[in-house]
Amino acid sequence: MFWRLRKRFTYTNVAMTLALVFAMTGGAYAAFTSLITSTKQISPSV
Repeated sequence: MFWRLRKRFTYTNVAMTLALVFAMTGGAYAAFTSLITSTKQISPSV
């Protein structure tokens, strides 16, 4: 059973998975920190 996973366990797959996790984490962090909760946070010039 492990030999099936061993064939798919390559450097490219690991790197792509880590890049996807970091991108999703960064996007969630950016969305959380820039959350607008009131109209006072919006600049009048916008």
